[in-house]
Amino acid sequence: MSTHDMKDAYPSRDQAHIENWYGTSLFGWDKLVDYDGVATNLDFNSAAALEFLGPSGLNKDQQQQIQAVFNNVRCDDPMKWCTTAGESDEPKCPPLVSAKGEEQVIETAAYVRNPFEKGNDKFSEITFCRSVFSLRNLGNAMAHGSGPKNPILKANLNNYEGRGKSMSSNIGLDLIAYFTYLADTFLHELFHLDLAANSKNNSPNPQIRDLLIKFRIGSGKDRGKITKWTKVYGARVAKVLARFQPWRMDQSLGYFIQRSDDSLTMFALARYVQQKFGYYPYIPIIYDQIQELPLIPPRDSDDRPDWSSVVAFAKSNTEPTAFINFTETEPSSLKSGKCTIMYDNGSGEDLEIGTPLDKSWYPQSYWDQHERWIEEVRNATGSVNGENYHTCKFNITEIWTCEPVESNLYARVTLSDAAGKHIYQTPSSTHSPGVPINDALPWHLKEDGMKRELVIVGEHQNDYVQFYYGDQAWRSTDRQGTASCKLKSSNWASDGPTCPGPAETRTYECSYQC
Repeated sequence: MSTHDMKDAYPSRDQAHIENWYGTSLFGWDKLVDYDGVATNLDFNSAAALEFLGPSGLNKDQQQQIQAVFNNVRCDDPMKWCTTAGESDEPKCPPLVSAKGEEQVIETAAYVRNPFEKGNDKFSEITFCRSVFSLRNLGNAMAHGSGPKNPILKANLNNYEGRGKSMSSNIGLDLIAYFTYLADTFLHELFHLDLAANSKNNSPNPQIRDLLIKFRIGSGKDRGKITKWTKVYGARVAKVLARFQPWRMDQSLGYFIQRSDDSLTMFALARYVQQKFGYYPYIPIIYDQIQELPLIPPRDSDDRPDWSSVVAFAKSNTEPTAFINFTETEPSSLKSGKCTIMYDNGSGEDLEIGTPLDKSWYPQSYWDQHERWIEEVRNATGSVNGENYHTCKFNITEIWTCEPVESNLYARVTLSDAAGKHIYQTPSSTHSPGVPINDALPWHLKEDGMKRELVIVGEHQNDYVQFYYGDQAWRSTDRQGTASCKLKSSNWASDGPTCPGPAETRTYECSYQC
């Protein structure tokens, strides 16, 4: 601790006094909330508030209490939950195993207990385990997040807080798996304390916890799978909570937001970054994959799909909202005991994610900002996390036959890499006009020279072909952007071929980032 830090610490700290040498002094964390715009005069129509706390029209009944919590919030190990390498007698979560087969240690970081959870003791308690003290301090975390030149990385809130998984028991246990930031970890724990949030017996503010949600995921034939109950932890899931209507209609969105710990923590972190550097860290960004294509940025890391820059969703009038690039990423080794992050059952205060909120809930100024963010993503060039992205192309001939509607769409594809080298061509066949691309059986194409799988789905409704490549998604009708198509032949009649008779065909030239 520097001399400057000692001056700011509370209680005050002096190296000359031995009683303070082994004491605990906390400093720096309050900078996240102790300034105008968060502790006071919170603007519920700011981008950070809209994305983490939801539209102001849907939390107006909770705004006074949310503001009060931020204003109010400005080591021993009694439960024996802290984990240290080599101390096998303590409870310990199994190691995470990455997609590359590497073991990654997961440890208890901190936990909180309110007086009623301690036999009605007088005092609240936050326990910090040794792993917490290896996290980046506030200054280092800000330097880490703001350092990259790539605008996609600089605008990514994950790079300012760096947390991967956190798990909590009903008394506030939090584990460390990719934590790199100390101040927001402490703020997260403070929100759990009734003393800090002024929420004893849910009065005057409700108690704040790690809310559970579940939602639907997948695309094509896998679309609509419902997840287990999942912690609202980190920027991605916090934004999902704030952007969608609760499936249950007995409570407003604001009711859940004000009870969700990381909704408040991520809002405070985003506002602090904006206040310090003058720009809002808008990534992760929520994406309507039908209306806002083909503007999806590259994935941050193949090894951490749960940390993608984008949360893409698809909606329809007949099916629930589905998140096409969300997966249940909980490692199998964490599916039991204290270390679980997914649950088979929720409580009465948890919720399933419903339909996206109508755009009219948001001020036009927000959508103006949103368009500028999209443009910045579109214009981003170079590499992301060391991976260079180029433009690959393919020609696709779509074929509409007189077979039953559920099985009458086919395709033939010729695909090249960024250097123009031939990668794939659909073999000719006397038995089939091409490869089936029907909604119930999409075409999954993966050849040597392709980093990811290309998925092709023919759609009769609105008459287009849907494409997926990694996190990119686009339609044959998209004419601009980093992933798009051009019609290279005459179009067919919208009502299809004259039956019985020959098939109808049309050809597109498509390009995408590869």
